[in-house]
Amino acid sequence: MEKFNHKKLTISNAMLKDIVGWGKTDVNWIDKKFAACQSVIQVINLMGFKRGVELGTSWGASACTLLDNSPSIEELYTIDSYLPYVDEVPPYVSVTEYDAKFIKLSAQRMFMNLPENLRNKLRIIYGDTIETADKFEDEYFDFIWFDAHLSQAQLKEELETWYPKLKIGGMAGVHDTGQNGAGMIDVIHQFMEGKYTDGHVSYFNDTSCWLKGYEEDD
Repeated sequence: MEKFNHKKLTISNAMLKDIVGWGKTDVNWIDKKFAACQSVIQVINLMGFKRGVELGTSWGASACTLLDNSPSIEELYTIDSYLPYVDEVPPYVSVTEYDAKFIKLSAQRMFMNLPENLRNKLRIIYGDTIETADKFEDEYFDFIWFDAHLSQAQLKEELETWYPKLKIGGMAGVHDTGQNGAGMIDVIHQFMEGKYTDGHVSYFNDTSCWLKGYEEDD
């Protein structure tokens, strides 16, 4: 991995510690490391989902956790632009261009440390989450993990753009929907108005998820 001058990094020490910790290959992926996606893994496993997409790769924690703990997955796409940003979701993370490059290279290192059989299931896309949606036909994915949104407006656009790509019976999982003041759960409620789910919308551990249902006319 390319050497970085840590004095030029503006990300918090806590984030830096997390990135370094995830890069250690001698630590179990799920028992000793926390990834945002962990609350949806059992759904993926119980349903036997094979093809998924993650919006927002960051340093690769969720992608690696999904691959390492969901044996039914045959293809996992992960999408990130790795551009500078300021997050409107608490704790309001700010990432410079230098930070973004460091995070991108950290993800690449993480993925190289995956066993070859898991690495071969990974499909990495560098690009904007909205623009890259056109690469896929409707009802292509068994599950979609939304974890790129930095604002309510971005989540609304991503839901509108990606939800048609989800199969009937597939799972949508959205991170950062807890009581953090960002109002993401309100975006979900507004988006899902008039839409059908197979069962209830479930909330646990800052994540909302549900199974896409048939529309009334189907």
